[in-house]
Amino acid sequence: MVGALKYNHLMGGFISLDVCPINYGDKRLHLYRKMITCFKSVPTHGFTKREEVVELLRPKLPELSNLEMGFLVNNFVPDIDKKIGGKHWKWSINNDAIFNHLEHIQAFDYKETYSGKCAFIGASNSDYCNTNNEKHMASIRKYFPNASIQMIDGATHMLHIEKPLETTQAIVNALEHMP
Repeated sequence: MVGALKYNHLMGGFISLDVCPINYGDKRLHLYRKMITCFKSVPTHGFTKREEVVELLRPKLPELSNLEMGFLVNNFVPDIDKKIGGKHWKWSINNDAIFNHLEHIQAFDYKETYSGKCAFIGASNSDYCNTNNEKHMASIRKYFPNASIQMIDGATHMLHIEKPLETTQAIVNALEHMP
């Protein structure tokens, strides 16, 4: 979204999956900081599979569903560069950079608009992008006046995992209407 607002002359269109152009607030910011702090506390050795990391993190992050936790722990990968006995792991995402810039990442306060083709695909059981939320819809219309909006029924923020066929079809439909 920011790329479209800042560099609209380079964009032919974009699709957003269950994210709106809003600041999600302190509650979400606190959760993201807590998640990253927990991720950084995970040792890089002593595991044979990701499920063990989920077991370690589960009591620390009860607000995450099993699906969300499993998805996030997919970023904990074997570190093939370490040749020390036993299996070593590392985070494939830069937790420090994300943590240090969370306020900036989460902030959404732009003056620009994007009038090109774009699509917002939300999930009916999510609070990230939902047609029942007036704030979400007003913000999409403010920044992206030509956006199409489609909801995936019965899905949460993990719509691409929970409803892969419906999500793929929504993406295909959106792409068919882009330049």
